[in-house]
Amino acid sequence: MDARDRNNRRALPRSAAPPMTHHIQTETQGAVAILRLARPARGNALDAGMADLFAQFLVSWRADPGIAACVICAEGADFCTGSDYGDLPQTLWSHRAAPWTRLQEALIPFDKPLILAARGRAAGIGLALILKAHAVVAEPCLAPALTPAPVRPSAQAGARQQLEFLAQRRRRELEKTIAAKLKSHPARPGTSVTGALALAHRIAVLPRNDLEREMINLRRGSGPRPEGRATA
Repeated sequence: MDARDRNNRRALPRSAAPPMTHHIQTETQGAVAILRLARPARGNALDAGMADLFAQFLVSWRADPGIAACVICAEGADFCTGSDYGDLPQTLWSHRAAPWTRLQEALIPFDKPLILAARGRAAGIGLALILKAHAVVAEPCLAPALTPAPVRPSAQAGARQQLEFLAQRRRRELEKTIAAKLKSHPARPGTSVTGALALAHRIAVLPRNDLEREMINLRRGSGPRPEGRATA
């Protein structure tokens, strides 16, 4: 690594940087922050420690004026297969103090470009990341199967049937959104991380007004395409 690379790979301010673990790896390249899930043997499922660190890094990067864009990627064959609750009692899985809840709460206000490099399986919190991301640079994979369109219950149906209909309709809407995101920035096998980084670096240097407009375009799937993208 030459001197220029060393200068471009800066660490978070010491007061803001959470501790590192071998399952969460981070670095910065210029104004781009990178977080890598490194638990491939478990499909990169987030245990409590990983979820807690993930949330801390998001909070730190959101507050850091030197960070303009973030890339989330993963080692191994899968992006993120959900949460690993271990021996934690089920009653605490969605408790407000649970690390996975704190991660969701850190994702909601995150307002900087969030670019995902994805391949393989995604479930649970992995799907939440896809939904939150401004762009998903995805390698070829099976599109998620859409649930059948729900049939609206009759006016005489009970409250439970009405709620089930609304839940099924919402699930189908989310599945369609995920499927569209996975198709918006396709990449050839083995190039999703390179493509996500190239995209993040290109938008990180934009002036603020242009950056906000580009974030809207990315969500619509009309932003700049990553290098090494797949072609029809």
